[in-house]
Amino acid sequence: MRKVTDSRSVNLVLVHGAWHAASSWDQLLSVWNDSTVSLSSFDLPSVDGTGNLSRDAAALIAHCQRLEEPTVLLGHSYGGAVVTQAAAHISNLIGLIYLAAMKPSLGESVAQQNRLSPVESELNRSLNVLDGQLVLNIETAAPLLYEDPSNALRAWISTSTHPQSSATFTEPVSSLLPDGLATIYLLCTRDRTIPPPLQQLIASTCDKTSELASGHCPNIDQPELLRDCLNIEIHGLIAES
Repeated sequence: MRKVTDSRSVNLVLVHGAWHAASSWDQLLSVWNDSTVSLSSFDLPSVDGTGNLSRDAAALIAHCQRLEEPTVLLGHSYGGAVVTQAAAHISNLIGLIYLAAMKPSLGESVAQQNRLSPVESELNRSLNVLDGQLVLNIETAAPLLYEDPSNALRAWISTSTHPQSSATFTEPVSSLLPDGLATIYLLCTRDRTIPPPLQQLIASTCDKTSELASGHCPNIDQPELLRDCLNIEIHGLIAES
């Protein structure tokens, strides 16, 4: 578990995407400067390459049960499905933020929602299916996930990413979002992983949309840009709660 700031005003729980781990939030944590928001992240169980959406959501629920203050969940990419599945079971929740994220509706899986995209993801050509896992071809996937990846970032990717269980993408969401829960979508306009046209479709189901001029992982590529956007959105949620 990673945490920053001593404030207990509101919790922002960071839920990472597929093939990644809690370390994908380290750059954002390093530049965070809002003492009224306490950030935390943790590895979803699927980092071991097995499991499903339900197991990841249960881990998120357990993490949030240890938090006492009002909570906002931020789901990145596949993490959007995790926060959607878990939200109804988390008390003192004041909002959900989706960062270039999937948000399947009740009875829909990530894979099914992905097929609604009018544009195919470029990442599909960098995936191999092996024994119930989706495995990244790092060399071809890196420029799709990150903008202008450096040699240092490529080295980090090779040691920090992992195979992703196919079941995390094929299990349907089985929980409805609580009535009246605020939802915000952060649309990454240069994304080559979840195409912006699909993000626009998903964002239309949220209460508010904000655009970021970034690729799929601003938490890694542009942490200051993401930080500034989150500061605005979180304080808006606090004011409305």
